[in-house]
Amino acid sequence: MTTASAGPGRSLRRAWRAARQHILLSYLALLLLSHLVIAIWNPDFWVGYRLPAETAVEVVHVPMMLDDGPAPNARDVKLALWHWPPDPKSEFYRPDAPPVLLLHGSPAQGARDYRRFGPRLAKLGRDVYAIDRPGFGNSSHWVERYSVKANARYALAAMDALGIDRVHAVGWSQSGGVVLWMAELEPQRIASLTMLGAIGIQEGEGSGSYRFEHVKYALGYVAAVVLPELVPHFNLIGDRAVRHAFIRDFWDTDQRPLRGIMERLQTPTLILQGRHDPLVSAWVAEEHHRIIKPSRLVMLDASHFFVFGEPMDDAYDMAVALQTLAMFTFRHDPPGVPVRRGEVDFAPAHEQAPTLGGHRIDRTTPWFLIVLFIVLGTFVSEDLTVIAVGLLVVVGRMDWGVALLGCALGIALGDYGLWAIGRFGGRRILRIPGVQRMVSEQSLEHWSRVLDRHTAKAVFLSRCLPGTRAPMYIAAGMLAKRSRPFLMWVTVAVVIWTPILLIATMIVGPRLLGVFREVFHGPWVYIAAFAVLFILLRIASLEATKLGRQRLKAEAKYFISPEFWPMWLFYVPLVPWMAWLSLRYRGVLVFTCANPGFPEGGGVIGEQKSRILAGFSANQRDVLPVVRLDPGDPETRVAALDRAMTDASCGIDGYPVVLKPEEGQRGFAVRIIEDRAEAIAYFNEMPAPAIAQVYHPGPAEFGVMWARNTTEPGPIDDAPGFVFSVTRKTFPVIRGDGKSTIEELIWHHKRYRMQAKRFLKRLSNRRDEVLDEGRTLQIAMAGNHCQGTMFTDGADLITPELSRWMEQLAQSYREPGTGKRFDYGRIDVRCASEEAFRRAEGLGVVEINGTSSESTNLYDPNKSIFWMYGVLFRQWRVAYAIGARRRAEGAAPMTITELWRSIRRHRQARRGPAIAD
Repeated sequence: MTTASAGPGRSLRRAWRAARQHILLSYLALLLLSHLVIAIWNPDFWVGYRLPAETAVEVVHVPMMLDDGPAPNARDVKLALWHWPPDPKSEFYRPDAPPVLLLHGSPAQGARDYRRFGPRLAKLGRDVYAIDRPGFGNSSHWVERYSVKANARYALAAMDALGIDRVHAVGWSQSGGVVLWMAELEPQRIASLTMLGAIGIQEGEGSGSYRFEHVKYALGYVAAVVLPELVPHFNLIGDRAVRHAFIRDFWDTDQRPLRGIMERLQTPTLILQGRHDPLVSAWVAEEHHRIIKPSRLVMLDASHFFVFGEPMDDAYDMAVALQTLAMFTFRHDPPGVPVRRGEVDFAPAHEQAPTLGGHRIDRTTPWFLIVLFIVLGTFVSEDLTVIAVGLLVVVGRMDWGVALLGCALGIALGDYGLWAIGRFGGRRILRIPGVQRMVSEQSLEHWSRVLDRHTAKAVFLSRCLPGTRAPMYIAAGMLAKRSRPFLMWVTVAVVIWTPILLIATMIVGPRLLGVFREVFHGPWVYIAAFAVLFILLRIASLEATKLGRQRLKAEAKYFISPEFWPMWLFYVPLVPWMAWLSLRYRGVLVFTCANPGFPEGGGVIGEQKSRILAGFSANQRDVLPVVRLDPGDPETRVAALDRAMTDASCGIDGYPVVLKPEEGQRGFAVRIIEDRAEAIAYFNEMPAPAIAQVYHPGPAEFGVMWARNTTEPGPIDDAPGFVFSVTRKTFPVIRGDGKSTIEELIWHHKRYRMQAKRFLKRLSNRRDEVLDEGRTLQIAMAGNHCQGTMFTDGADLITPELSRWMEQLAQSYREPGTGKRFDYGRIDVRCASEEAFRRAEGLGVVEINGTSSESTNLYDPNKSIFWMYGVLFRQWRVAYAIGARRRAEGAAPMTITELWRSIRRHRQARRGPAIAD
């Protein structure tokens, strides 16, 4: 057998090795071919070198420039300048006016970026040149320095070569630094400066930190220049010289001296800025205007790309920019004309800068402080933090590099931290309640199998399935299995997931903000966009996996399935109804007068089950016997259970038994115990007082709501009662198909997926098991809705026999020691079948609940929400009416203080596993 199985394995490995060799050779051949095509033909897919028709190009040769001047013993550099002569018919035409010199940004197609702007400016009477800066367009591609200062020297040298004495220098984006240096180096030759969405102060460069930005540029050089050379791209991603010049443009530039230049500047300056510029924020232009005394600021309702016109920006904004520039340069053709200092704002900003703890978040905040804030935010919620950070990037309040670093660092630290909790905390942390809810001893087996089979897949899927990452990472640390591969894939997932989420937010965010600005104002714009982005992220991440899509169906159905709503939400409509009942019956807590024989306000919360059952069992053989087990060590408690089993008077003659808390609700910690070992394990988890009860095999279970009739005259103790409702309980059962795991069967069931988390926690050690075709498995044993049992209305089950049995049972109750009575509540019973229930034969009373009982038939999924609340409202009207009758006979209701103390005491005493069998 071993030999037979090894043969195909070796064949597959040989085939894979051969395939890898073929793939490698194919890759190397394509890479070589790509470099040959680029070297010989250099295809211009990005049309960076093509000239529009009727465009004149002048070529000059100037010395190679460094920041401090011409480079010694270096070759000359070719510079290409596009030229558009002025229209002499324009009102802004002057025959002897200095020309306008347009300098493009980076990355760029060179002077081609002005192919629309330049001709239109010429039609307004301006003589226009646009230069291909070194590395771009038709100028020399490889030079020694690409800094803005070196580029300023190239521009001045080009003026010398063309015989131009003075120019109006226009710098777009990165060339804002070029024109500032031109004015610093030779101010007498610059008639005016125009800064189009231009850089300047160091604080406006990304994070505001020179060193941080240059780390980004170094990484950018690897990503944009080095790595593409290892890809057979055939120039589809652009010429290497242009990519090299683009990164070097920023790498070689130091913006720190530019503030001083602006402070000294005496040249007339026009600042044209788009309010919605994503690259150079509007506040940067406003700061430039504040620093440069002879300046005028025009804020356009545009982005960074108004120079391109449509479709990048509105044609109107381009027209305003052209007209403003023509007027400004015309005014300052002659030297010495003072600037009309002021601001023109076509897009006033009404929104205040976001704050964090009162601290204003913008580009002037130190980058390391922002990173710290982001990291702390990711510890609370990674996805919400990334979305919030992405929106701050969108509105220009945060640099994308700082945002990415903070998010990636925070997510990575959080992931490593979860792993470290499991690794160094070990299994002892399973005793911590918060950890216990995420990871159980049984679930460790599941995570072990998952990590053994698909480490990488599991890590990536945990990013798409909310709620799975923390338990899996903690479990991975505890198991200490393949730690290095696991942490490697965690790192890879962070590196991939973080930028994807951040970029998605930056793409979708502006559109959402644009929509919500039409509807809301102030912070509500961001709150609405934030909420929608979170919902979109949730949908997208869940849609990425098969199980995620089932979870998405479940989450969508929650909105239209009141039976699965959380209790606090479901009971909201009851509040005004109870307020009305309180007014009608003159007391908020008058209903606590009902059931005087039950402690804690008639059984509102925290009543002892054994004490209540004792009041029935004295007169009724149908009440299943119970025995109280006081707190103590597990062995002592099990020994007490053993003694009870040998005592015939207790009525418990052996296993199986049901163990549950003395004070419990909603199936909390209810377990069917098969032997002594299971009992010890139960008490290890549940140290609170408990009861052991005879197990009734059923298999049918029902809930019967009974109440006294308050319309009968005389003392209420003598009043007969009636069956208010009956609830039919259907236990969940899955059927195997021979292929799907238990987890998959649950998630693909249209009802069970609604409570899948609870089922999977209960079956954590079996979730990967594949059931044989046709085999069934009951996945909940406790007859409680929140534990997975379906409740439906059982009004058809009410018979005279059942009503007589219920009347006899309810009227027989006497509180031990006082003889006080029972008025209102739900009795849970088990029996062999529905027919036996109708005939009231072989019924076993499991539990009696008091004034806080629910008429559980209201959770019927086949009924409307109006029917549900109709049942709920009628139930509470009956409770108030009974309480009012009892109060009239001398009973005193609980006070609000007493109720609060009971609730607090019950919560403090509630110990043990929330999941029932």
